[in-house]
Amino acid sequence: MKRPARLIRHAACYLVLGALVAMRGGLGSAAEPGVTADEILLGTHAPLSGPAARYGAVAQAAGAYFDHINDQGGVHGRRIRFVIRDDGFRPDEAERVVRQLVTRDRVFAIVGGFGDAPHSRVADYLNYEEIPDLFPTGGSSLWSSPLRRWTIAFQPTYRQEGWALAAIAARDHAGSRAAVFAMAGEMGHEGAEGFRAGLKGKLRIVQEIFQDSTDGKIAEIVEGLRNGGVRIMALFTPPGAAARFMAIAGRKGWRPVYFVTTLASVPELIRRAGRRAFEEAIGLTFLPLPEDEKDPRVGRHREILARHAPDISLSRLTLYGQALAELTVEVLRRAGPRPTRDGVIKAAESLKGWNDQGRALVRAVTLSAKNHLPLNALRTVLVRGGRWRPGKTWVDISPAAPGG
Repeated sequence: MKRPARLIRHAACYLVLGALVAMRGGLGSAAEPGVTADEILLGTHAPLSGPAARYGAVAQAAGAYFDHINDQGGVHGRRIRFVIRDDGFRPDEAERVVRQLVTRDRVFAIVGGFGDAPHSRVADYLNYEEIPDLFPTGGSSLWSSPLRRWTIAFQPTYRQEGWALAAIAARDHAGSRAAVFAMAGEMGHEGAEGFRAGLKGKLRIVQEIFQDSTDGKIAEIVEGLRNGGVRIMALFTPPGAAARFMAIAGRKGWRPVYFVTTLASVPELIRRAGRRAFEEAIGLTFLPLPEDEKDPRVGRHREILARHAPDISLSRLTLYGQALAELTVEVLRRAGPRPTRDGVIKAAESLKGWNDQGRALVRAVTLSAKNHLPLNALRTVLVRGGRWRPGKTWVDISPAAPGG
């Protein structure tokens, strides 16, 4: 009698284990943190307060797009819940809120974490914990070199931007004298490095200036550059610093040809620098211009904001936020109805020239297990008549990528 009883107990155990396996197989990713039968939980850190609060519009626009997708039934029947934690653009606070998102909220992934300095405090942690770190906001090469298994970059690096600006300058202004004015930090140093490499000796850089300057020092710098015959001026700074430089140069009657990064290619720069000082300046973008009312993608974006985020105005920041959210949704779709964290990374690495048949805000996205930089071209924009206008040139930036 003992032997049959033992067999019965063993059989019962096997049945329970089999049921658990079947349940896990049936629900698939239900065991994954942040995923239930009807919801997938994503999180981010962003500056909703403090001096950089205007950039919180990136996360808010991403959230609006996720709500738009939820109106259409979500992804594989799951609604996307997007939790935005305010970090005030402080690295220590970014670390605190991201750990909270991971350990308390148990998010499935971090999406669009904002800022080079804040996100650099959490990227290693997310990779150690094997949590997808999708499309951080910033041009630091830290997100792509060395390659991190769990981090997928979004925008081109500052080095790639510098390369693209140099390619245009070398083509149109060969033989001119050039100078670089840059903020001390990753943006400035990486941008200047790319600019030097992209010139290929066709322009001579007579001076490179790296500092957080006061207006008085900028006046001295401007005077020296003008007297030195500089014709091409590359600015690797945020909009405010670039505007101060241009305004002072304009008051002194010096108007070189300006080349600025994607961050500074905004209407704010023209308003603050003065229309005359900035006319014919050249910038970069990988998104449509918000001023382009003929672009149907901008029209759709405007409608999404009006419905889901009526308190924020359409801008390059909101376009950026929707663009990274569009990419996130595509990756979740490719990950299938039973998403896993590993599967999401593999889904991202499967993208080859994706642009949602022309509907996505970005031109084309290509990723692989060896390349976590999704964009390989930047478009020129230029100021004419006091407004940014789209250029006709797309510059291949793949040679400036890590290993390029």
